[in-house]
Amino acid sequence: MGKNLYECLKSGEFRPEDLELINSYGDLRMLLTKMQKKRLIWEIDDEMYLFPRDKEGAVRWKETQLILLAYIYEQMHKENLEVS
Repeated sequence: MGKNLYECLKSGEFRPEDLELINSYGDLRMLLTKMQKKRLIWEIDDEMYLFPRDKEGAVRWKETQLILLAYIYEQMHKENLEVS
């Protein structure tokens, strides 16, 4: 999913900052849904891996957000793009 997300961001319709500024699980889901509308970035079968739950059943969305951002930044560095 990270690769697909990065390609979506490179298209220019969305910015890494859009993902950085997310403060709630619902907002993250909405952003990913908007991106999904423009380009396939993840498949429904991947959802349980994308948004894992802890023992109490809470969604670990913040970890997902941080891992996706780390992947995006890694790719930007590899392509010598400015990471601000």
